[in-house]
Amino acid sequence: MTDQLAAFLAVAVLLALTPGADTAVVLSRALRFDRPTALRTAFGVVSGLVLWAMAAAFGVSALLTASEAAYAVLRVAGAAYLVWLGIGQLWVCVRGRGGDLGTHGGEAGRTAAFRAGFVTNVLNPKVGVFYMSFLPQFIPPHADVMAASLVLAGIHVALSLAWLSVVAAGGSWMGRRLGPRFQQVMSGISGLVLLGFGARLAVSVPPRPE
Repeated sequence: MTDQLAAFLAVAVLLALTPGADTAVVLSRALRFDRPTALRTAFGVVSGLVLWAMAAAFGVSALLTASEAAYAVLRVAGAAYLVWLGIGQLWVCVRGRGGDLGTHGGEAGRTAAFRAGFVTNVLNPKVGVFYMSFLPQFIPPHADVMAASLVLAGIHVALSLAWLSVVAAGGSWMGRRLGPRFQQVMSGISGLVLLGFGARLAVSVPPRPE
């Protein structure tokens, strides 16, 4: 198990550092609002990862690989949500205002931030397929598959949370340091990035079962 774990750690670190929709959502919240809000979004993201990991361990997400219809429903819903988030960021850029912490603070703002990360992840069927196809490669032949899957998924979740926490802190620092104009420009860029991820998810196809 030691060799498999070392190999998994190396790959998982690279995967966690690879920019994706999750990173874009957390960074957009950090730049527009503040670090606590972005951290809530990060916790939403990893909560979605935990849900997918559990589904993969119990074999539920295998349905996404076998059923094109199930994959398509989640794919379209996830793409639409990313596009909606992207349009929201572009609207902030056009409107020319940064984060309104008075409006988006408090329990309602924290809930909205968590929901943005959670829904972004849960509506992305590629995450479930990833866990189903990726984790088994690092499980020894005679190991308890469910237990090993949960351990490996837990490592990936922890690494993702650590990285997204860095993104939240760094984005918040840049937003405060460089001011409203920087926030406005970055809102436009993050909006375009989210639209791009939404478009890519919209045209993705499920892997064929072997």
